[in-house]
Amino acid sequence: MDKAFWHGIAEDDYNVPDGHDLLDLTDELLGYLGETDSELRDVVAYRTLFHWINKKKVYSPEILRSMRDALMNNLFVGLRNEDDESVLLRSFSALVLSLIIFYDTTDPFLEQDEFDEMLEGILRYFEAEKDMRGHDPELGWVHAIAHTADLLKFMIRNKKSEDENHEYILQSITNKLMEPSDVIFIHDEDERLALTALEIVRRGEIDFEAIVAILHQLEHWKKHNDSKEFDPQIFAAHQNVKHFLRSWYFQITKIEKEKLPEDYQEGLVGVLERTVREYNF
Repeated sequence: MDKAFWHGIAEDDYNVPDGHDLLDLTDELLGYLGETDSELRDVVAYRTLFHWINKKKVYSPEILRSMRDALMNNLFVGLRNEDDESVLLRSFSALVLSLIIFYDTTDPFLEQDEFDEMLEGILRYFEAEKDMRGHDPELGWVHAIAHTADLLKFMIRNKKSEDENHEYILQSITNKLMEPSDVIFIHDEDERLALTALEIVRRGEIDFEAIVAILHQLEHWKKHNDSKEFDPQIFAAHQNVKHFLRSWYFQITKIEKEKLPEDYQEGLVGVLERTVREYNF
């Protein structure tokens, strides 16, 4: 279908057009997720799927499972190729997976083992993803890190996520931040990773000492690298950690104290502030 066809669907309040097979249209939309044409990827594919999955709810659980399987496979396509166009399929597949997880949060259909298997696969992908670009002047939004952060945030909000999941996710975020990089986050990646960490705090199911241990790990990582010669990739990672910590601290201190879990009220802000100071002085 051409762009005019899809724009017509948008103008018709995203109703599925008569005379067209929903599955065929869906396959076409999923194919656009790896397109270098940002209009097809961002506007046509994502917005249409957003409305059909979460607004119109046109899909049965069986179709959503099939979509999930295809999208999960997409996360590993071209993963070893750095800074090429294959990242678009991975990144926007992660973004659409967040729509499916949001659907399951409001209208549960996934079994616990299905959810756990998804989370394990998503974290394996997140660990392996090396393309840290936010925006490319030719491709538009790339945002593999930001989109995966959004996906993990929605996973945490889902009741099927458990306390051990939250510690695993927070550790995965800090590992990614400490990873030597050619990219300093300037396109809100730090904010979106911090919002995921904030969601972990709001759930209040992770052990407080686990958060403290991760913050200590970030402090030790900085001190270890401060003693070495300048490395531009380590410097970029240092900036990414610093920006993440600032964002997380700001977000946590915006919450009224009584809204924090009781176990965190006294200690978390103080420990986080100390770590922020470590990275800023």
